[in-house]
Amino acid sequence: MVQGIWSGQSGDVHGCQQIRVVAITKARPVSLIRQVTEMGSRCLGKNYAQEVKEKAPQFSKDIEWDFLGNL
Repeated sequence: MVQGIWSGQSGDVHGCQQIRVVAITKARPVSLIRQVTEMGSRCLGKNYAQEVKEKAPQFSKDIEWDFLGNL
């Protein structure tokens, strides 16, 4: 999927100079999230701060956690 996005990008796409793919991991177990990171995803999205607090320490420091929604 990511390769398809990059191959379709020719220069500047609607003013965007960078495309980021965020894997949404809402209510998913650590084992499934780990599979996603092992496939190369480094940007994960959560919408519950409690889940990030619980699960983030179980992953390497190079994982970027994005918060989705309102605090």
